[in-house]
Amino acid sequence: MKFVLKLVTALVFVLFGTTQLFAQQGMGIGNNNPQEMLDVSGAIKLGTTTNTNAGTIRWTGTEFQGWDGTQWITFGGGIATQLTEAQVEAFVTN
Repeated sequence: MKFVLKLVTALVFVLFGTTQLFAQQGMGIGNNNPQEMLDVSGAIKLGTTTNTNAGTIRWTGTEFQGWDGTQWITFGGGIATQLTEAQVEAFVTN
């Protein structure tokens, strides 16, 4: 994935003479008018990771999880796996 990001950055620099394009306008995938920093028209396939960067989202093979800066939190699915408001706030702000 890091290679792909470096390749995309290099292509943007070659085509536009700057890499600031992403910072100013966001990046659209299948979308020429991104509304956020990353705006994807279509599905996203996630894999797992062992990295622990706050805000990271992963698919373990059985559940979606987000790293809140201290622990992996499982997303949705039922009463037992629902996040508390404090957990959501901790995840979003980290």
